[in-house]
Amino acid sequence: MTKYEVLNQLNKKELKPKAAYKLLFNEQKIQRAHQAGFVKLKIWIPENKGVSIFLGILFFLPVPLFIIKWIINRRINQENISDKIPLTPKQIVQMISVRGVKLSVQTNDNVRILLKTI
Repeated sequence: MTKYEVLNQLNKKELKPKAAYKLLFNEQKIQRAHQAGFVKLKIWIPENKGVSIFLGILFFLPVPLFIIKWIINRRINQENISDKIPLTPKQIVQMISVRGVKLSVQTNDNVRILLKTI
């Protein structure tokens, strides 16, 4: 139904205003994801507290995202990173390019990695 037909039916009181509104404006807005600019990393290794402190100091400030993308894109020729992680480097770049992503990884030997995009 066109816009003019809906308005004519509304004028003749064949349609209720709410039904006419739904017919005219039924498109839902698609929310765009905001681009991230920085990545905040926290790495904690329980066996080596000295290394954990060094990594905490090294990654105290957020890392610009273009550096992370550049490092990942250097490995772009690989299909999958490993057998246990079925993601390609392009998919990882797309995932961390969105603001508000929080990724928490805990390995078998209790090493914890927390990644946040800002």
